[in-house]
Amino acid sequence: MSNLPDEKITAPYNFAPLSSQVFQPDWQDKVSIDTPMAGGLSGVLNFTITAHSPLLVGEKAHEKAPVEPFTFPDGRYGIPGSSLRGMIRNVLEIASFGKMNFVDDKRYGVRDLTPGARAFYGNHMTETAGRMKFKPKSKSGWLQFNEGRWQILPCEFSRVEHRDIERYLSGQSFAAFLKKRPVADDKYKFWKKAGKSLEVKFTAGGATFQKHKGKELYYSKVGSLGSGSMDGEIVFTGQPGPTKHMEFVFHTEAKAAKEIPERVIQGFLQIYRGADCSMDSSKNKTTDKKLSHWEALQSLDFKHGFPVFYLEKNGVIESLGLSLMYKLAYTNSVGDVIERVQGNYDADKPDLCELIFGYVDEDQGVNSLKGRVSFAHAVCEQASNEVVTKQYQTILNGPKPTYYPNYIVQKHKDGELEGKGYTTLMAADAEIRGWKRYPVRPGFEVATLSKDQQANKDIQVSLKPLMAKPALSFRSKLRFHNLSQCELGALVWAMEWGGNTQLRHSLGMAKSFGFGQVSITLDTEDTQYLEANDFSDTPALDDCVGSFVKTMDDFCNEAAIPGGWEACEQLLQLRGMANPENAPGLPGRLKHLDLNGGGKWNEFVTAKKEGKVLESYMPSSLPSAPSGSGVIVSNGAWDNSDAGKWLRDTVTEISERTNSPVKNVLHAKGLAEQWSLLEDAELKQAVLVQIKKYWQTQDWWGEPHGKSAIKAHRIYSAE
Repeated sequence: MSNLPDEKITAPYNFAPLSSQVFQPDWQDKVSIDTPMAGGLSGVLNFTITAHSPLLVGEKAHEKAPVEPFTFPDGRYGIPGSSLRGMIRNVLEIASFGKMNFVDDKRYGVRDLTPGARAFYGNHMTETAGRMKFKPKSKSGWLQFNEGRWQILPCEFSRVEHRDIERYLSGQSFAAFLKKRPVADDKYKFWKKAGKSLEVKFTAGGATFQKHKGKELYYSKVGSLGSGSMDGEIVFTGQPGPTKHMEFVFHTEAKAAKEIPERVIQGFLQIYRGADCSMDSSKNKTTDKKLSHWEALQSLDFKHGFPVFYLEKNGVIESLGLSLMYKLAYTNSVGDVIERVQGNYDADKPDLCELIFGYVDEDQGVNSLKGRVSFAHAVCEQASNEVVTKQYQTILNGPKPTYYPNYIVQKHKDGELEGKGYTTLMAADAEIRGWKRYPVRPGFEVATLSKDQQANKDIQVSLKPLMAKPALSFRSKLRFHNLSQCELGALVWAMEWGGNTQLRHSLGMAKSFGFGQVSITLDTEDTQYLEANDFSDTPALDDCVGSFVKTMDDFCNEAAIPGGWEACEQLLQLRGMANPENAPGLPGRLKHLDLNGGGKWNEFVTAKKEGKVLESYMPSSLPSAPSGSGVIVSNGAWDNSDAGKWLRDTVTEISERTNSPVKNVLHAKGLAEQWSLLEDAELKQAVLVQIKKYWQTQDWWGEPHGKSAIKAHRIYSAE
């Protein structure tokens, strides 16, 4: 029995999987902003945007102001063309098997104390010295920058109880202050306000095992703070909750500093520059100006540098951080896990979106291409006094990309983790989940503030969206220049979802609440075409869309993408999340899990303890590929009948036994040989029907390619 309300991970977002194959058009050499392309098309498409839920595309006038809708100087509401461009581009990137380029190739860190994280975090940070006895592996030191090089001057540390600090501060109510869960910066401010120097006299014994609620921890403990023969400096870390009851005193510096490898210091700076001071910024109730812990330390007058903790192996520093159990830099960056799925393409060639929207060659600049399309600012069709606005006080938050049950591909069944543990960014075979999307839904629901959140103004945001009722629509234009029929068709398909009027786009802020659900309708009677470059007849838009669809079908057949384009996993998830009728029950509430103030009621922690995984939004009925294969099978041709189950089980077994991608198993002789051994004639015929149907979607049945496929075809045809 799960302790989660829906017994599964819920989220207002999900993912369209990244394709292992990237479509790179073969007409790229013919594309130019200056030279006419044979048959190239130029013109203007007028279109209407209709809002189906509150819409907020805008910004704050100043820090404490609400987020206001985008407004023209004459007072009319509007939508920036850049927002429309980004919305359409993202749809087309997924639908056309594009590169995942626009990401911050950041190396994140992990600090995870749940039992399941022992293998990739806990074992790095602590050593088990007996039953419930633990020694920290991290050491203390002073981070210094000397002669252009980062170094650490090692030192010893002792732990000091909060009650001893309370006595030393003599009546400054340190205990009451701690109840506010201050971050490290606030503790230093409190200390300075009390008129105390960071340098302290103290006494401390050697490191021994100290009892802590059913376990024993190994450290040196301060006996007397403010008097004694030892000299040190007080070091604070954040206050995540009431159970933390000690700080640090750094002392007894070594004579020589240790060099820090470049990759290690870069990982440290990526994690801590601009990071929240606390373990959870939603609990930060005392900071007036949000500084990172690292930024706060630089403003303090430490004698030897900045206090840090570090790990080393064979005398070489491997990582460092700002607390004893610090954030450990992941082995993989975001770019690494993208490349693992999508690394097999020509980096010098553009994909379809780059060809249409343009791109910049950041290395040399010589191969940059200017975009050939532009979206005009959209203007609201209703007068400003006819549009209803409403103000909401809420919070916009959720799990960061390091929440691996959601953001990293996991081996699971029905949302339950399979195997020994989660795959994280530490793993050599980690793969990114895909393109993040916010499923649309009937209506909207704004997150209400808990009592703790109401008291914390720092985390609140005031939103003032345009309401969809009684009516909210906008007019805009798409200007295009020198496009091929396929390129224009791709844009039209993305804007109108290939003619499916049920589907909606997501635009603007607060999409996690259901805001920003819009649809686009092209005004075909008010479309301004310029003549084609070769003065040929202008093609109908439907013909352009057909050219795009055929191009995608041909690519899928050539790349052996299961299901073909219409049934591939990318379109299944993309279109599934764009259909509001899919929202109820798939895959649960479209809400974030609840922090519930932290501690044992934190649903994010509970989900990890229970081995939960965020399920795909739309279920697939074909088996998924083995972990690491980079292939995902769609629900194009198989069902849940006995024949479908036999196919799933058999394909999975062959795939895992031979370590072959599922797409290879589907048209190889191994599956055909297993099928030929079936004794149940009725089942055998039913399986053949499904296999043949699936092959036909790939154009394999008439002309199988490859020796194994030809042999398989002979086996199927012989009976």
